[in-house]
Amino acid sequence: MTPHLSRSIELSLLVGSIRHEASLLQRLLEALPDAAMLLDDQGEIVLLNSAAEDILRRGDGLSINRHERMALPSISSSSKALTHAIRQAIEIAGGSAAQLQGAVQILRPSGLPPYLAQVTPLPPNSFVAWDSADSGARVLLQIVDAESRATGQAEQLRSIFSLTAAETKVAVLVGCGFSVPETARMLALSPNTVKTHTARLLSKTGVRSQAAFARLMASVPARPGRP
Repeated sequence: MTPHLSRSIELSLLVGSIRHEASLLQRLLEALPDAAMLLDDQGEIVLLNSAAEDILRRGDGLSINRHERMALPSISSSSKALTHAIRQAIEIAGGSAAQLQGAVQILRPSGLPPYLAQVTPLPPNSFVAWDSADSGARVLLQIVDAESRATGQAEQLRSIFSLTAAETKVAVLVGCGFSVPETARMLALSPNTVKTHTARLLSKTGVRSQAAFARLMASVPARPGRP
């Protein structure tokens, strides 16, 4: 009876440890500044943070299917490039000497700035408990969303310079490098209205050009979380 009780206690402690590690892993992902997800050796999603969930839910260039595999528009070369990068990272995580591909650009049907995806191979874990907690994660996929980051930065400028809601929306796109006609089309405004908002942005922030405004916005830390 005693050996069985001892094994039961050990198992209970192990399960508790695994749950703790899994919770810690989720918190670590949430602490990352950008969208992030862990993939297993089949390229399927093991765990993801709330920023990644938001990107997948929007389905603008990246989505998820019922098998929990990432799907990209088939008309885009992004699909092949990202799939290749993930495959390389999985091979490297398994001990292959393959050369890791750099960041991958993911085009967005909405016309917003493309995502930038960075794939990092993860080595097999040394501890059984941690290996159970991460369910065999072998690749870390991080996705930089320039538009989302610009939104956070524009919100900071809104607080500092008392921008209006309309001016803040224009600031996001101007900060991303869009021209007046492009901004007008994306916000369903007239070019003259966008010019007026842009002029007020420059006046309030004390800069003389859209390029200077974009540099100013890029220097401002984004407010945590998506507005």
